[in-house]
Amino acid sequence: MKVVSVALLALCIFSYFSIYHSQLYRAFDHDHANFIQDPFLIVLGENYNKIPSSLSATEVESLISHLSGFLPLHHSERQDFPSVPLFKKPKANVLFLLEGLGHEYFSGNFIEVPLKVLNLKKGGKYSTIAHGDAVSSLSLLTTLVTGSPLEKHGILSKFWKNSQGEVQHAFAGKENEPFEASMSDVLLQTSRGKSLLLSFCADQAITSALSPRQSLLQAVDNHNVLSISWNGEGFASVIPSQLSSEVPITKDGLKKLMPGYFNKLFSSSPVKITYNENQGILSVSVPNHGIEHFDLGRMDDFLLVSEIAYSYHLVQILRTSRAFNTLVNDSSLDLLSFGFSSLQNVVKTGVYSSRTLAAVYLIDAALYQISNELNELYDSRVSTEVISLGSSLSGLDLPYAGKYVLVTSQDMSDPATDDSGYYTEEDVGIYQICVWGGLVLILAMLGAVYTLVCMQVHRDPLIYRQTFK
Repeated sequence: MKVVSVALLALCIFSYFSIYHSQLYRAFDHDHANFIQDPFLIVLGENYNKIPSSLSATEVESLISHLSGFLPLHHSERQDFPSVPLFKKPKANVLFLLEGLGHEYFSGNFIEVPLKVLNLKKGGKYSTIAHGDAVSSLSLLTTLVTGSPLEKHGILSKFWKNSQGEVQHAFAGKENEPFEASMSDVLLQTSRGKSLLLSFCADQAITSALSPRQSLLQAVDNHNVLSISWNGEGFASVIPSQLSSEVPITKDGLKKLMPGYFNKLFSSSPVKITYNENQGILSVSVPNHGIEHFDLGRMDDFLLVSEIAYSYHLVQILRTSRAFNTLVNDSSLDLLSFGFSSLQNVVKTGVYSSRTLAAVYLIDAALYQISNELNELYDSRVSTEVISLGSSLSGLDLPYAGKYVLVTSQDMSDPATDDSGYYTEEDVGIYQICVWGGLVLILAMLGAVYTLVCMQVHRDPLIYRQTFK
């Protein structure tokens, strides 16, 4: 009897947790927003006093606009915002983006040797970001650059498929509503294309979210917009412009530049970093964890290292190219964005693994060197922010979820008629009814069998009492 009871209890517990943690259930678990580590923002430089300890996702755009010296996209109280030098306003805003780790990682005790930039334990200028209703890192990023919540900009995932099965990349707006303007959209129009708007990330979706909209670019004859990402063979701008011929580089071409770049990038690192050019291996000595190797022959390792190397390569282009040098020294505000999305591929090996920590030391040293060189290039007239998009569990590339609908073009599939295999809330309800209904029937059947088996007839039950008289 005890054995049967324990078996029934184990069956109930197993069924409950298998359903609760299923991907189908978590697809609509918006209460937890699928984030396991919170995003945060760091402001670099000595020109600003302490910033607010916490910000909502829609306030980040107002803070960056405030630091950069141009009007915010939306009305903001700007409480506890730092003061900006009146006679030395920034000539450029530099934004560094990380994807895969959050505030909990950098503020903990796991990192024994202090970082130079990403050190949240020294009481520096940083704010935690309340991610709100964001369900992926891309939807959060879109909220950050537009200052608008998810229900207005409508961006959910990194990519999705239309009714023809074609993969659509970021980004689009909500159905029957106009796009929400981003900082790059506004800067493109106010400067009439004169500002340098450079966005770089191996992930094309992240690069697109940081770039002006195509319709606005078509309205400007000569613009200085570069949207650079990985194309399978190297890095190049996906937006044609008068500067796009200056930035392409192949995989082999970047490898040839890496030895010289690494000597400068990692010279001030608190840990030992060496590069073996013959073997194509970058080694990081992680304190109390040994040596971690990043093999450039492996694609994940190459993308991580190449995002670092190419970011520094862009700084050298700004310094040496005559066309870029003209833009650096003009009067228009520039917006430069560098994304390190490949970090999340390393994080998948373990958030608190020595390999993840080694990647963090690489990126931290690169941020320190690149930010210093850009500050020198712009004669200290730079506002610099580092934003970590946190760590998201979603990984769900849904074309729509809940009440939010994405449209990529006129032929975007309708949730009512789409048969692409994605789940709606009605499907989830039916699924739950079938699973729990079946479980109840099984338990009822087991209960009936258990009752029949455990009947003790020899004790003269009431139902048989008249029979024996």
